[in-house]
Amino acid sequence: PTMYNQNCAFSKIECFLIFILLNLSNKNCKKQITTLVIQNRWQQYDMKKNNLSNELKKELNSIWNILTMALQCYEYSSYLYSPRTESEQNFANKSFFVDFTRHIYWRNLIIELAKLTTDSNNQSFNIFKFLRKLKKNQYFGELGLDDNKIENWEILLDKKEKTIVEIINLRNKIYSHTDRDKEQYSNSDLTFNEIKELLDLLKSIIKTVFSDLLDTHAEIRPLHSINDKFKILSILAKEKEERINKIVNGFIENSNIKK
Repeated sequence: PTMYNQNCAFSKIECFLIFILLNLSNKNCKKQITTLVIQNRWQQYDMKKNNLSNELKKELNSIWNILTMALQCYEYSSYLYSPRTESEQNFANKSFFVDFTRHIYWRNLIIELAKLTTDSNNQSFNIFKFLRKLKKNQYFGELGLDDNKIENWEILLDKKEKTIVEIINLRNKIYSHTDRDKEQYSNSDLTFNEIKELLDLLKSIIKTVFSDLLDTHAEIRPLHSINDKFKILSILAKEKEERINKIVNGFIENSNIKK
């Protein structure tokens, strides 16, 4: 028992068993005690691994929630900023409601992506911090993710540095704070294609971690995807055109009656 202290590599149970082992002369008893020590160590290892897996799952779920929100905002903002027809384009550009709505989705997209790509302790679930925790000898290192995969992801993220810097600047200088020099960041050339590439990379990383370490398939997609059946702009543009035509035709008819 005197072998135990808080920094000891052995648990209290193991120290007790070792103490007995050292004071035994019977070989069979020694063998049994040694087996118990080994079994106890494996049980501790399994418990620690299970606890780590549960913690990893919680962290992945938090990242999943942020990423899902970003994907949904991307779907709506890209759709509203890229009308399919000229009439939809004209309607969207002249509608305060549409213009305001698509900006809010874009703004929220940037804020959510900044949570994942700002390498700072202020962002608990940023992807850079998360990857570091997965490396060997780090917090989740015992779960055994291949360091080569992590290194490859970090290289791919480095290639997206320009996009990430632009996202962080928009978030910090304009959308979450109002800086005096915000005007120099207002005319961003960040494109939806660049954002999609970054989103696809983040999705790939998270899905692989779910699969490799938790043996789970993660479905990472918007809650509502935009497809050819999604025709809000078309419906609104057509309704406005019909309303205007009705007013014009009514005016013409009234003019003809007066004549």
